[in-house]
This record gives sequence, structure tokens and C-alpha cells, in this order.
Amino acid sequence: MKSPVLSFVTALSGLFLFAAVSVAQPYGAYYDPHAPRRPQPGTILGRTGYAVSNHSLSAQILGVEYSFEGALGGNFTLIGRAGLVPTGIMLASSISGTFNAHFNLAAGLTLEPRFYTSFDRRARLGRSTFMNSSDFVSFPLQALWAGEGFVFAFTPQYGIRRTTGDHWAHEFTFGPRFAFFDDVALSPHVSYRLVFMF
Repeated sequence: MKSPVLSFVTALSGLFLFAAVSVAQPYGAYYDPHAPRRPQPGTILGRTGYAVSNHSLSAQILGVEYSFEGALGGNFTLIGRAGLVPTGIMLASSISGTFNAHFNLAAGLTLEPRFYTSFDRRARLGRSTFMNSSDFVSFPLQALWAGEGFVFAFTPQYGIRRTTGDHWAHEFTFGPRFAFFDDVALSPHVSYRLVFMF
């Protein structure tokens, strides 16, 4: 039987293999950060009607992750992430007035199917969809190493992604999170993610 650490390393290796192979994927378009931002066939000043692939580093309130978003065609992408992720933030105040803050981090792997919903609407309004600047719905599946074993989470979510310049994006997501360990837990999920694309 594999140890949990070996299982985690194997899964992490698989994620990076997926990213490396996906660079050569034949679907959608691939972002070249060194190419000039000029209109391409079927686009208007960087506005496109389909999702594009990209590599990125992203940070939430705590933690940092490497991500690869592979275009699957049309408005669909598949994102693989690996890194340190926040598992919980708790702020509390006692009756005596003592304030406590607890922040937890864990090593995590995420696989996130994503569907961008507002490419056409943003193009009609003259707004850029550069590097997948759009609203979206997604269904992240997450495996977290919690020290004594894996915790698995599933989070159907709605999100807003907006790009700034050639390399930066901001994502805000919210939805219910289902966590599976010895029991099943349901909690609200709200997240802001700062993304650097390369």
C-alpha cells in the first residue's frame, strides 16, 4: 500500500506531466506573451470568442499555486493547479474581548473544469475578452494533504475573471464547498485570486 506522501508526490508528478503535454494541445489558442497585441483573424483588438491556454502563478489571501489552463475548444477549459492553498481562515472574539485569528495552509492539487459564459456579451459591448476575461462557472475537485491524510473537496462555483495588462488577472469566486474526510462538511466558499500569467 502506498504511503500518503508517495501518493501525493505521484499525483503532483501527474499534474505537471499533464501541463507539459497540454502545451502542445491542438485545440483553442495558446497565448504568446512576446507576441504584439494586434487583431487576429476573428478577433477585435484582443477580443476573442473562445478560451485560450495559459500558464500562471496565483495567490489567494494565503498560499501560492502554479496553474496551467488548457483550452478544450469553444468556451471550455481545464485547469490543473498545485501548491499551498488556504484550508480555513477563522476570526473570533471572546466575551472578554480577546481577538483570535487562525490561518491554515495545506499542500493541494486541483483539477477544475471551467466554462466561460460571457465572451459574446462582452464582445457585443466592446469589452475585451483577452486571456479569458469573462464570467464563468466551474467545478473544482481538490485534494488537500492535511497532515494526517487527504481531505477532498468539491466546489461548484460562479466566478468573475478580469485581466489587467498583458500578464495580470483577478478572479473572484463564490459557491458552496463540500469537504469529504471521515465525515462530509458543507461550508460557504468565497475567494479572491491574483494571477500572474506567463
